[in-house]
Amino acid sequence: MLHLTDHEASGSVEAAESKARISSAPGRLWSLLNMIYEKPRFSFNQVDKAGVCIRTGIQGPPTTVLVNSFDILFNYRSAHSFPLNCMYMTLRRRATNVDKNALSAQRLKRLESILLKLHRNQHMQLSQMQDIGGCRAVVQSIKGVHSLVRSYKINPLKTHKLQGTKDYIASPKPDGYRCVHLMYRFAGNSKSSPWDKLRIEIQIRTRLQHSWATAVETVDTFTHEKLKIGKGSDDWRRFFQIVGSGHAIIENQPLVRGTPTDKEELKNEILLLEKKTTSRF
Repeated sequence: MLHLTDHEASGSVEAAESKARISSAPGRLWSLLNMIYEKPRFSFNQVDKAGVCIRTGIQGPPTTVLVNSFDILFNYRSAHSFPLNCMYMTLRRRATNVDKNALSAQRLKRLESILLKLHRNQHMQLSQMQDIGGCRAVVQSIKGVHSLVRSYKINPLKTHKLQGTKDYIASPKPDGYRCVHLMYRFAGNSKSSPWDKLRIEIQIRTRLQHSWATAVETVDTFTHEKLKIGKGSDDWRRFFQIVGSGHAIIENQPLVRGTPTDKEELKNEILLLEKKTTSRF
């Protein structure tokens, strides 16, 4: 932090020099960021070609083209760190304004998850994958979710471009997942930011919705069900559908399609599935 002495504040030459240093600080900061954070070294077209190569060639023996494609993927993934951190800092500030006890986190998508997503979505371009960089806010209530989402509508981000919103609370996913996703493309303050147009996803959910998502990951860890990617046994998948609807009832929100609307029927099915699934541990 720069401090001006009384003599400098009086308008001396030293004060003028200090002001010049202050005015150039943003430029120096940008230069520092350029050194610290990984920058994209390949065009979106090269990234997409690498994604196709990895999708089609990963089952065969390694080739120079395949190795180069993974080099492109590693760089592309790492390059999301700077825009992700920028979006995260804003999310964390806004979340705590809504809920002082809000939880927030950021992460780069694991390499394994990127590869699985490429294989599950055969027509997806790697550069179109929205959640390679993702940050999340967890607030106490549905009211908090709505307030935080509304803050992005009332005070939109100055440079970053909102590409779309997916409200999985109003329309839960078939597996029981419930959350609001805001999908952005990054735009830096510099006219030629190397990170421009990289995609960052913001997730906003309640603590109850977060407990559901955490439980899915926990079950996957101990049972290897792979529920998070749409696989797993019928009983486990049905269990999380029903629990998702149970949570929706508590929060007075729409239920997961294909689950009972009667509370007693929902409760009885949860208890039955709980016995069937926990007996396997």
